[in-house]
Amino acid sequence: MIKAPRFNRLLALLVAAVLLSLAVAGGAFLLARGILTSRIERMVEAEDYQARRADATRQDLQQYIRDQGLRLQDVFTLSRWEASHPYVILNLYAAGQMIYTTGLSQEALDEAPPEAYQESDQGYLNALPRLDFAGGQARAFIYVYDEVVYYNMADIAAILLAGLCFVVMLFVLIHHKLRYITLLKAQTAILEGGDLGFPITVKGRDELSDLARQIDQMRLSLLRQQEEEDQARQANTELVTAMSHDLRTPLTSLLGYMDLVLAGRGKTPEEKERFLRSAHAKAYQIKEMSDALFDYFYVYSKPQEGEAFETVQASALLSQVLGEKALELESQGFQVVQRLSDFPGSLQVHYPLLIRAFDNLFSNILKYADPAQPVILSSRREGDQAFITLENAIDPNLKARESTKIGLTTCQRAFDYHGGSFKAEEAVKSFKALVRLPLTGLNIALRT
Repeated sequence: MIKAPRFNRLLALLVAAVLLSLAVAGGAFLLARGILTSRIERMVEAEDYQARRADATRQDLQQYIRDQGLRLQDVFTLSRWEASHPYVILNLYAAGQMIYTTGLSQEALDEAPPEAYQESDQGYLNALPRLDFAGGQARAFIYVYDEVVYYNMADIAAILLAGLCFVVMLFVLIHHKLRYITLLKAQTAILEGGDLGFPITVKGRDELSDLARQIDQMRLSLLRQQEEEDQARQANTELVTAMSHDLRTPLTSLLGYMDLVLAGRGKTPEEKERFLRSAHAKAYQIKEMSDALFDYFYVYSKPQEGEAFETVQASALLSQVLGEKALELESQGFQVVQRLSDFPGSLQVHYPLLIRAFDNLFSNILKYADPAQPVILSSRREGDQAFITLENAIDPNLKARESTKIGLTTCQRAFDYHGGSFKAEEAVKSFKALVRLPLTGLNIALRT
């Protein structure tokens, strides 16, 4: 199945910023061009503007004619002067005839039909200013349209202003995002330095905020992992210290009894047998502690691989495991009350770990429970959870108690590994273990 592409909010924001900047730039261009064009038009439309420009141009042309010593016959050489004055239209008249016009060669002008001027036209020509050539004069019509330069300059100025507005507007619109990127860079540098307690700033609702949120979640995950490792390291240190202390006592007693036997202190067979039995009991006590320690490290070092789990029917599994343990207790003289419910749902279990956890629980019952009082085993379902409860009275004649609690710690880890929880409640005369395991395979009707 092809996943539909997700809407890119950051790209949409950038496109919107570009379009808005273009709109502002376009408005600035039209406004600036309108203002400049209006000023140019007022300048060009002034009454004396064209006259002044034409007179200045005529004086420049007259100076060129004098400098070059031009005659009327050389009038077409004025095209060189026109090349340096591109915004000028020049017509020259002599003896009532046009002898030069901008854009036409001598051949083209000769081929044109002679112009017949009326008397009124002659008056118009006579009113034109004169140009003095070597050996003659000509009347000149000069029109200057150099305002085109001003219009072009106005367009360029308006374009530059629009470009500046576009850049400034775009920068203003994306400046806060650029600052946010800079902030994230600085904060990730702090995390890179090892300060996982420094929070990442999350603001906005786009891809940058999603990235910041993911970085912060990664930071919290690493922080939790670091804290768990520190706690596990501390727990292991405390466990090793406690186990060293608890092992020293039976080991010292064991060595003492063996030294007595080897030293021949047992004078009678009964004394020797008593020493050996005491040494044998201490050896089994050490074995129980080493087994519990093995279970502890087995649970904590077990890799969490999904394929190690099995799906089993919950009530059937619990009935089987608790029923077998109940028979073991009864064979040891305990009275067991079973309150096991039949309910739907399945459990995802790592079978060896689960059995080790229940073995530890029932081993505690065998060691510390009062045989004269019943042991109560119960199971039930609440919502999508399975609850198992073990209750027993504590033997009042018990002299020594386990000090490391390693068996209960192993149970805690095993049930946590299954996504559940474990809680031990110990009073002066009673002990209660509460186990919670998540159920799967329940439909909506069963959950309600």
